[in-house]
Formats: sequence, C-alpha cells, structure tokens
Amino acid sequence: MPVTIDRRPLDGHVDAHDNKENIKPTSPTSPNGNHTGVQRSEHQDGDVDCVDEAAAAGFTVSRNPNSYGRRLKGSHCASLYSGSRFVGEQKSGINTYKVEVDLQHVDLSSSFLCGSLRIHNLTSEHPSLTTFFDCEIIGPKHSFLTSKWDATPQHDIDHWAKFPAFQNIASTSAYDYHSSDYIFMRWKEHFLLPNHRVTSISGASFAGFYYICYCKSTGTVDGFYFHQNSEMYQKLVLEHVPERTFDAFEFR
Repeated sequence: MPVTIDRRPLDGHVDAHDNKENIKPTSPTSPNGNHTGVQRSEHQDGDVDCVDEAAAAGFTVSRNPNSYGRRLKGSHCASLYSGSRFVGEQKSGINTYKVEVDLQHVDLSSSFLCGSLRIHNLTSEHPSLTTFFDCEIIGPKHSFLTSKWDATPQHDIDHWAKFPAFQNIASTSAYDYHSSDYIFMRWKEHFLLPNHRVTSISGASFAGFYYICYCKSTGTVDGFYFHQNSEMYQKLVLEHVPERTFDAFEFR
C-alpha cells in the first residue's frame, strides 16, 4: 500500500507512489499577469539563483550587493545576512525531515529577507524539494497580526505563544527587535526551485507559512508551520552554519 507523509512545509499529503509527471508547470507570467524577462544566473553547482528566479516570477527582490559572501556594514544582524546558511530538521508526528535554508537577500531596513528552503527524504520520487520563500520581520512594518494566509487572530496568539521569548514581550504593538535578542518573522513559501513556473505538485501546496523566532545570541531558528487544513504545530529547528572563511566587508 502507498506510504503517505502527513503535512510538511509543502502543505497537504504526498503519496510515495505519486508520479513525477504530476508536477504541473504554469505560464511564464508574474503574479499580476505581466510577462517577465529576467535573465537567470547559475552558480557553479548549476542551481538557479533563487533571487533571479523570484524576479522572473514577478516578485520585487532587488539584488543586495553583499550577496555571495560580500557583507556590507549594517546590512546584517548577527547571523542574518545574505549568503547565510541554516541547517536542521522539521518534525511532523513521528517523522523527521532534514531541512536546509539559504538566505539569498537580507534587507533589514525594509524588514525583509528571502531565500530557499530545502527539505529531504519526503518520498522515493522526490528525495528533496526546494522552495523559494520570503519573509516579514515583525517590527515597524509588520505586526504580530498576520491577517492573511487563512490565519485568524487566535491562530496568531496560539502560535506566537509557543515561543518562550514571546512571553516576555511587554507590548506586541510596538515591538523593536533592535533592543531584543529575538527577531520574530513569518516565512512564506511561494514556488518550487529551480523553475518558478512549477507552482504545484500533486498532493502538495504552498498555502501555509511559518511562524519564526530567531535568537541573535545563539544563531538558532525555531518555527511552527501553519495551514488550516494541516496538522498543527509542526516544529522547525535550525542552527546557523558558521562560515569557514573570514568575513569580507565593503566600505562605501
């Protein structure tokens, strides 16, 4: 009988006997219906740059000059910077999946970052799946109230309250992560990589999102995935991968 994997970051169920041909491409247009003409760049390993692919899909993501290892003073916070990598796992019931997150673009002044999330060993047909995600950083531009993606105020309260750091917040209406050891975020997956035209897989979708708590002092990420039709409180735990080379700073 087929093996079914209950809800993962790619919401829904994936049957181990799903055919790869169930992956459905969409037309090469942006979310607002406009055709895009962005030329993609590839890394040495052949992977398409997820920022270029996001631009091709119609997302507004400007190239940060500190990408690919060049870090500008003030453009990062602890281990949140363009090119940073986190590894860990996501737990769903008795199942545990290896997860890798690569941050491609970090713009703290805009309360924004984006990157790719790869999850391993879901099925024999799809040993790994990689998605593009972007982020809302809780602060002056984004509140703890989600108001979209099927999340109600009660869902927000239930999920944020699972982070011990949230319990110590004096005021959720005026949270400033600059004066705290914790940064709260929402990570939203949008499409599969390396081809943004692939927006759906039979038995899976990207309808949900992650509630995220990042600790500056430890470089750790804790998260809970939410979608109203999925198993609740799947936990994501990630640790920052230290760089093996010295930081490079560019002065302007």
